[in-house]
Amino acid sequence: MPDLIILSAMSDRIPRTNRLFVTSVEKALEECSSPVSYQSPVYPANPCADSDLLRRHARGHFAGQRDSRLSTASAMRGRVSRACKNCALSKLKCDDQKPCRRCVKRNLECHWPQDERTPEAVDPQEPERSVAESSDSGEQVNDTGIPQSQQEPAPQEFSVGLMDDFYSAAEEVIDQAFLENNRLPLMSPNEYDYFGGNISPELGLTEADLEFLASLNNHDLAHERPNTAAQYHTQRSVPEALGLMDKEAYHNSPLSNWTPRSEDNAYMDQQYLSVPKHLDRSISSGTAEARVFSECLSKESRDKAFSIFVQVCQRRDFGRMMHYFPSAELLDSLIQDYFLHQRSEIDSWIHESTIDLNQESPEMIIALAAAGAVLSPVNAIQRLGYALLEIARLELSSKYENDNTYTRNLRQQQAYTLTLQIGLWSGDKRRVEIAESFAQPIVTMLRRASHLRSEGYPIISPSVVDDEETLNQKWHHWVESESHKRVVYHLFLHDVQSSFRLSTHALLSYGDLELPFPCSRKLWNAKSAAEWGYIYVQEFPHAVEAIPSLAGVLRDPSTLGLLPCQVDFPLAAFISVHGMSLMVADCNRTRHSLQRPWTGLLFQSWQRELEQELDQFNIAIVEPLHGSVPAVSLIHQAACLSLYLPLGKLERYAGKEGEKRSADVYELFIQHINPSHLRQAAWHAGQILRIARCIPPGLLTGFCATCLYFAALALWTYSTVTAPEGSSGRELRTESALQHGTFLLDGEGSPSGAVRRFVISGQGIPALSSGSSPAYLDNQAAVMRLFQQVLRSNYPSQAIPQQAQTLYHAFSALGSIRRVKEHEVPSKKLPPE
Repeated sequence: MPDLIILSAMSDRIPRTNRLFVTSVEKALEECSSPVSYQSPVYPANPCADSDLLRRHARGHFAGQRDSRLSTASAMRGRVSRACKNCALSKLKCDDQKPCRRCVKRNLECHWPQDERTPEAVDPQEPERSVAESSDSGEQVNDTGIPQSQQEPAPQEFSVGLMDDFYSAAEEVIDQAFLENNRLPLMSPNEYDYFGGNISPELGLTEADLEFLASLNNHDLAHERPNTAAQYHTQRSVPEALGLMDKEAYHNSPLSNWTPRSEDNAYMDQQYLSVPKHLDRSISSGTAEARVFSECLSKESRDKAFSIFVQVCQRRDFGRMMHYFPSAELLDSLIQDYFLHQRSEIDSWIHESTIDLNQESPEMIIALAAAGAVLSPVNAIQRLGYALLEIARLELSSKYENDNTYTRNLRQQQAYTLTLQIGLWSGDKRRVEIAESFAQPIVTMLRRASHLRSEGYPIISPSVVDDEETLNQKWHHWVESESHKRVVYHLFLHDVQSSFRLSTHALLSYGDLELPFPCSRKLWNAKSAAEWGYIYVQEFPHAVEAIPSLAGVLRDPSTLGLLPCQVDFPLAAFISVHGMSLMVADCNRTRHSLQRPWTGLLFQSWQRELEQELDQFNIAIVEPLHGSVPAVSLIHQAACLSLYLPLGKLERYAGKEGEKRSADVYELFIQHINPSHLRQAAWHAGQILRIARCIPPGLLTGFCATCLYFAALALWTYSTVTAPEGSSGRELRTESALQHGTFLLDGEGSPSGAVRRFVISGQGIPALSSGSSPAYLDNQAAVMRLFQQVLRSNYPSQAIPQQAQTLYHAFSALGSIRRVKEHEVPSKKLPPE
């Protein structure tokens, strides 16, 4: 029993408590022997009751010599015990013939371990010889049955070789991450001298033996593997395993996190308050034809705004700044521009018919002018808007501190919310972070004022018997109540979009919004009390007493298609799709933060329920509004996409937070994505691109532009994860196109048969429509240029706004991310189904 002699010698020389692996043979020997430690490495004279079991186990190790199938150290045949890697990891039985039947059936690459040590004295191509043949050839064979010439290598070479064999065999059946975190030296190189150099590295242990033995050991694995093994088993670095992609361009893009500098402060943009006189006159005269307010902003109101600037900025050169501060005409035209833009928005939340410019507070005038200025195609005017933003923000904070009653004032709440909106979509990292930081106060103000509950919104309706004064009072009360309602829902939309864009927790929950949906846009746009009363009586004579809320609709989505006629249906749908996207975000956050063995089925059920609700929402709401309100369809597709690929994960994988964080996201999230979910996400991304082409000119900004950016990141991630290995993407495209053909992810209508085959089984070549020839997803530069074209075409006669410019440069950075030494690094492939 040479194998048993070797194991007995090991147990005799090395204490059992200091060794990681203790074989079942040793254990049986100890149990069968007397209490006194035996000295001879042979079987005990009197076998115990388990001798039959021991004899059968030993016969299994020794049978290989009788059958002349014992593999030498230089050449080792493939056996069942040498299972392929897929079967070994799955702990399933493999076959003698390679590739095995399981890998062929599952269409997997069958890899099985080969003996990589080829001593110089033996030809790697030489057929293996049996023990008898080696004996006949003149080599001395000792009692172990192994040629003597192969038993006496140099001690140092033997030690390293034995450790190489031992670790390489163990790593095939033990999880790699477990070994990396729990390393323990089995023996130091000097300890192998106990064997006297008269043994073979081949211990006769099969893969099944190693797996069984490893499960019996619970020793502390806190130490590291000997350095000699590390010299011969160099592991690939994590970035190399990810494909060695150069992500510096994206990491340094404007979308990366802000690092404050000493010169960054609230007064750094004061110089931009000085607008050249030719711009002042041209802009103020250019909007004179399309006015919202009949009364112009007076010079007194302009001087009040200038006094706020002097107090906030503490400037001494009053004369110079008074001369260059924007004129009343320029401020008036900027305010007109903002309200003209609000008319085209789904979410109109500042009632223009009750605005009296010359009666409003200076900070409200400055905030409205800033909101109009950032919409200008002129860079100097945009910079003026951001300079005015800082003044309004600082003045509002001072007002709240000096008089707490302003926390319940409607105009102050509107001005504060307006500053958050401008900062979030400014495209500047500092302003975005400030907007994120100062969102909590206004949420608290509205919550503590009970504006989130239905009790604060009584039903106010006109009557045919109301006189003019009564009707006017009802109208103003209705406008104030409706304005509070729309401010709350506007802040909810802002909060959802901010959390989506910045990958943070939302401050408002959809379950908290029990206030009714906003009323019809016709009632909101009424210019006077008489017009409001007429529309109300003529179009809504049978108004219901209670209007549904967002919380109620999301509890029962079927009621969304049964909203009463006096509800602003497009805005209610817009709010509801934001609420559903927040539900998806809650699911993703919980799923990725709470990973337990029992949570798999729970989250799968949760995800399927959200898929069904999104499908129902698409049929009841999205399809009827697709032509008139494409933004609802756009955000609906973004919510569906985020159900499979959260935006924050994709940004970190692309390198926003550095290569190390990118590698972590790949290891923990990307490589575990279900392949069908990844393909489903690619289809939703293509639909976002299609809908973005339908957005009216000048409106592909803010959150809509963020959805386009989200789609670009999803397609970029798909192309990197599914990058072909070994051959070029063009060759694979040609072969697959002949079988299944090319189809467009941004095609019109419901998913075609080709799309369904692609999502379910991965058949076909996905592409995007791009002129005469499609843009294939593996050509990242072409895909990103396509996204740039869509964004640029939405501003045909003007420069791209600053926030859109940031995304434009992000597309360029994603398209420039390249693989380093692509011919040396194997590309990543989708995990098996």
